[in-house]
Amino acid sequence: MADQFDNADRDLEVDGPVRSRRALLAAAASAAAGAAVAVAASAAAPASVLAADPNDVVKNTLNDITAVTGVTQLSTDTNAFQAAGNGSGAGLVGTTWTASKAGAVGLAGDASASSYATGNFDLDAGVYGYSGNNAGASSGVFGEGPVGVWAVGDYGAYAQGATVGLYAEAYPGGTAIHAHAGSAAIPAPVTNTALYATVSSSTNVGLRANGRIVFPNRSGRVLVSAGASSKAVTVAGMTSSHLAFAVVNANRSGVYVRAVVPATGKITIYLSKAPTASTYVSWLVLG
Repeated sequence: MADQFDNADRDLEVDGPVRSRRALLAAAASAAAGAAVAVAASAAAPASVLAADPNDVVKNTLNDITAVTGVTQLSTDTNAFQAAGNGSGAGLVGTTWTASKAGAVGLAGDASASSYATGNFDLDAGVYGYSGNNAGASSGVFGEGPVGVWAVGDYGAYAQGATVGLYAEAYPGGTAIHAHAGSAAIPAPVTNTALYATVSSSTNVGLRANGRIVFPNRSGRVLVSAGASSKAVTVAGMTSSHLAFAVVNANRSGVYVRAVVPATGKITIYLSKAPTASTYVSWLVLG
């Protein structure tokens, strides 16, 4: 048997040094063992010591990128991205160094007409929201909570609308807008009021209008016929406890408003005497 192996060894001569079959088998076994050890070592080694793909996003550090990096959720009704902060940490922070864009952008529906897409004007905002949906309640930004939206600044809130600049509703019967001037505590809101203005002291102004004031349903002008000394005017919601005022709109000798009597659903204007010609009288009710 030994002679057979010796003969086989002599048959394996090559251009270089002679290697026996026994040596080749031993080398192969050693290489296999080394590969097994390498596989086991790589399986046991932490990810941090493995070779990293330069295109990977690495956790626990800021990743420098040169193009948009994003995710697209292909499963229906599933969130695409989620971030949760701990303690005083924010869940998500978005920043920008240019006034032409916004730190965080939220787009809903068809956003092709948004200023974000068209560049109609610089966004210059921490958060920009746009909705291209056609639903009546569709909104660029929606806030819900004890305070739906809290704004602080030189202008706490600025609204510009093609139809309505600012719309407020209190359902079912609160105060839609409560405006307060002064440093004292803000009074409690009242019920069934569209606009409620309060002040802290007599030096504060509750309401100031540099322009026309119109009371469509609480004022008007009525024609008193010649020979008549009184005129009843229907006023919705009027009661006897409300205030009523009137003045003659023509120069009629000895003719003036003697009294305006409020009653349920109406006021009655009494003149000092019947005019000799039809005369207009303007009226205003408060309360």
